Amino acid sequence: VFNVDLSELQALPSRVFSSAAGTFLTTSVTLTTDLMLVIVFLAFILLQPPAPQSSLRKKIDDSVSRYIILKSVISFGVAIFVYVTLAAVAFPLALFVALATFVLNFIPSLGPTISTLLVVPIILLDTLEPYQSAIALLVPLLLHLLVGNILEPWLFGQQFSMNPVIILFSLGVWYILWGTIGAVLAVPLTSVLRILCNHLMEHNIGMPYIAAVASLLEGKSMDLNLVRLKPEGE
Repeated sequence: VFNVDLSELQALPSRVFSSAAGTFLTTSVTLTTDLMLVIVFLAFILLQPPAPQSSLRKKIDDSVSRYIILKSVISFGVAIFVYVTLAAVAFPLALFVALATFVLNFIPSLGPTISTLLVVPIILLDTLEPYQSAIALLVPLLLHLLVGNILEPWLFGQQFSMNPVIILFSLGVWYILWGTIGAVLAVPLTSVLRILCNHLMEHNIGMPYIAAVASLLEGKSMDLNLVRLKPEGE
C-alpha cells in the first residue's frame, strides 16, 4: 500500500516501544547514579570534623552549611506549595508528587523539570477535569520558574554576598565541568571560590587579579575592594 511494506508497519510499534524503553532505562540509571553520587558528596561534606573557629576552612564549612539549610528550606516550601495546590483540586497522588518535588528540587534545572512532568502520566491515564490537569501542570511549572530563576539567585546572592547573575552563570559552568553533581554543588563551590579570593586579598596575594575575580563574584566595583585593602592614611 503506497509502496510501503505492511510487515514494516506491523513491526513499527515494537520498534518505537523498544527505543522508548531503552531511552527511559538509560535516563533512569543515569539519574539514579547522579543522585547516589550527590548523596555521597554531601555525606563527606557533612561528616568532616569541625574546624577551628578562626580558620579559613571554618568559613568554608559555614558557607556550605548555610547553603544546605537554605536549599532545604526552599525545597520544603516548594513541596508544601505543590501539595496544597494539587490537594485543592483533588489531584491523585498529590503527596507523592510533593515528596518527589522536595527531593528533586536539590538538582537545579533538571530536578524541577522532572518533578513538573511527573503529573503528565497521571493526567493521561486518569479521568480528570481539564481545569484539574491545567492547574496541576501550569502552577508548579510557574512556581519552579520563579523560584529557580528569581528567588533562589536573589536569596543566595544575599546570603553569600554574590551577584545573582554570577549564581545563574555558575550553574552552567559547574554543570559543564561535573555534570549533575556540579550543578547541585554550584552555589557552595562558587561561594568557596569567593571566600578564597577574599582570603588572598587580605594577605595581598595575587593582587590586583584576585581583586578583579572577587569583584566579579560579588558584583561590586573593583575600586571598592582595592580601597578596602589600603592601609589607613593612603
